[in-house]
Amino acid sequence: DDAWAMAREMNAARPGNGEWVPKQAVAVPDWQVRTLHEDKVQEYRDVSDLLPPLRVQQDTFVLIDGRHRLFAEPSDCVRIIEEAIADEDVFLEQIRANAAHGLPYTQDEKRRLIKEMLTRYPTWSDARIATTVGCHRQTVLSLRPKPSLVENRHVGTSITPREGKDGRVQNTSRIGQSASPRPAARSFDPGPD
Repeated sequence: DDAWAMAREMNAARPGNGEWVPKQAVAVPDWQVRTLHEDKVQEYRDVSDLLPPLRVQQDTFVLIDGRHRLFAEPSDCVRIIEEAIADEDVFLEQIRANAAHGLPYTQDEKRRLIKEMLTRYPTWSDARIATTVGCHRQTVLSLRPKPSLVENRHVGTSITPREGKDGRVQNTSRIGQSASPRPAARSFDPGPD
C-alpha cells in the first residue's frame, strides 16, 4: 500500500521518537465527548514537527492521546508511540491523558463524559468519577440516575454498591434512611442492700 510505503520512507528519512504510520491506521474511538477544535488543529499544524508523537494502544493503534495532533499533521502519516494498555483501561487512559495536558474539557464535555462514565462504571462512587473527570462530586450526583438494586452475586442479596476512589466497595442501599431504633437501655438494679 502506498501509505505504508510512505511511512517506511519517513521512518528512514526522519528517525526519532516513535515511528511513522499512515493516518488511516490510527483508530479514533467513536465515543469521543470532545468536539474537534479547528483553531487548535490549525495551531498544531503550524508546529507539527515540534509536537510529541501520538500515543496509541499497542497492536490495535487505538488512539489514546493526540486527536488534534492527528488531524493537524499535514502529511498522510503520523508519528506514534505504541503503549501496552489493556482494552478495559483504554477509556480511562484517554481521560487521564487529556487531564494531564491539552485543552481542558468544557462543562458540556464534562457532563457528556460523566454520563459515559456512569454507563461504563455504574458502581463507582460520585467522588471517584469526579476525581477522574476533574469536576465536583455534586456534578456527578446531579447526573447519576436514581439508585437501582444490583445483584450481589457473592452474597446472594440485592444491594446498591459503590466503589470508592480507594477501590473498596460500600453498600449504599440505606443512605438517606433513618437508622434502626436501638433497644432501650436497661437500668441496673443492684437489688436490696
